[in-house]
Amino acid sequence: MTHLKAFGISLIIFILFVWIVLVVTTKIVIPMKLDIGDSLKAPDVVELTLSEAKKKLIEAGFNFQDSLAIEWVKSPIYPDSTVISQNPIANKIVKNRNRIKLEVSSGGIEVVIPTVLEENAINASSRIKQMGLEVELVKKNYGLYPENTVAVVEPTVGTKVLKGSKVTLYIESEIEDIMIDKQEESLEESQSKSEIDEISLEDILKEI
Repeated sequence: MTHLKAFGISLIIFILFVWIVLVVTTKIVIPMKLDIGDSLKAPDVVELTLSEAKKKLIEAGFNFQDSLAIEWVKSPIYPDSTVISQNPIANKIVKNRNRIKLEVSSGGIEVVIPTVLEENAINASSRIKQMGLEVELVKKNYGLYPENTVAVVEPTVGTKVLKGSKVTLYIESEIEDIMIDKQEESLEESQSKSEIDEISLEDILKEI
């Protein structure tokens, strides 16, 4: 009986041991292994220039092509294009797919959006980029301007914005169809007028 009792206790201990091993393996070890290639340590990029910060993040293994958020902040303390703060903070273990946010100094520099209305889209975009602003081009059919020229600017022309801000240029896409429609309308109006003139002339001749 004593042997059977000892065997039973040993069996229970063995079962518990196997259960614990399975739990630890499935709940801890396997998830950790799966995350090894996806977990990275965030480098310290504060007080680096934006280009240096991007380079350091890439070297650390981050792929932020679609997940890097840059917020430009007016700061008289930090030089232009210098990283003021970062999220996640330095040395934090994070997922590669996590969003990276950097606050970057604009140096307190403000620029005025130039007059680029009705200007060629390429020339307008180049001028604005040279001022240290980002440009987004959006094509839209207004039917009021020559094709591929700037129809609307947001923020509006003359607005003061921080260097590094984004400016959206709405570009006239196509005017052919609209011009054809207008020509057809003018032709119809001319034909209608001719018909009225002919009727009026006939009435006058009848009266004579």
